[in-house]
Amino acid sequence: NDIALKNQQLESSLLKIQTLIKEIHHRVKNNMQIISSLLNMQRNDQKNDSVAEALDESKRRIQSMALVHQKLYETEDLSHIKVKEYVAQLVDSVESTLTQNTIAPTKNIDVPTELLFNIDTMIPLGLILNELITNSYKYAFEINKENIISVSITQKESYFQLIYSD
Repeated sequence: NDIALKNQQLESSLLKIQTLIKEIHHRVKNNMQIISSLLNMQRNDQKNDSVAEALDESKRRIQSMALVHQKLYETEDLSHIKVKEYVAQLVDSVESTLTQNTIAPTKNIDVPTELLFNIDTMIPLGLILNELITNSYKYAFEINKENIISVSITQKESYFQLIYSD
């Protein structure tokens, strides 16, 4: 009886902790969205093109980190993110902020469905991919051309390899 009671208390405590962690991720995501909105307001008032572009880049970076917290909030274990889902959403998010559907590249995302990364890996990966994807839209892609984004993440012996091409 004592063991069953202790197990029940531990399960109750674990549920409370998980709820708090979810709430933290949700609040961090919301705070990042507020920061992004503030940057957007500043950008709308900006007459200097280079300052406006810097604000846009900062906004996209913040959105890539907010997406990590959103994905963590949506998971059951609260510690790992499905990499393939994240990459697909990140590509779509950058596309929506940079184009008005004038460029719609083919997206090849070759990431194992079961691949999971923790927040310490996802945030830098998200920032790197955000920069690469942004550069593709800004410098590589052309309207009315065949544009392609390819992202591949594979596990090697003791590390993962990211291959990006446009």
